[in-house]
Amino acid sequence: MNLLFDKDAEGSIQDTVKMCTWELLEGKILLELPEGMEKMPAERQEKYYPYEGRPEIILEHMECDVQITFQMLEKKLKPEEVYKAVHEIYKLIDKAFPKYKKTKIYLADDGEVEIGWFLMEMEDGGKEHMKAVFSAMEKIALLTVTYKETEKWKWRVLGRDILASMRLEPAYENNSKGGILWNR
Repeated sequence: MNLLFDKDAEGSIQDTVKMCTWELLEGKILLELPEGMEKMPAERQEKYYPYEGRPEIILEHMECDVQITFQMLEKKLKPEEVYKAVHEIYKLIDKAFPKYKKTKIYLADDGEVEIGWFLMEMEDGGKEHMKAVFSAMEKIALLTVTYKETEKWKWRVLGRDILASMRLEPAYENNSKGGILWNR
């Protein structure tokens, strides 16, 4: 467990945030998430994601009203094609949700995995949404972080730390599709 923010540090106005390592897809993807994230129960998944093809992994932090989703798409994606892919996904999202304000596209390359991402402000629901796109097992992987708009400054920093912490484990590279996750 890593201490990201310490509320007792001199001059800190941020609550303490501890990060824990999570494994997605049977250990193929590792990333650091804030302590307190849990797998969302099936009945809550039905409520918040009432559609077919919802993300295979949905986590939530009840205290912070934060949701993190992860899904793999069957479309092939090489790591060097991430920037192009995030632009395509951005266009699709913009077409599907034209009323929501979106940031420009960023490339997070400060970690081991190259990740394209952008933010979407959902003002009518009081939420902000980070959408991240990367290549895992040569397929498109999508990670989203949704949080209250009032806590956007905290979660924008945490979101970038989550992206920078991501690692792909080559020892587990194969084409089997899993949906297992656990907290180390």
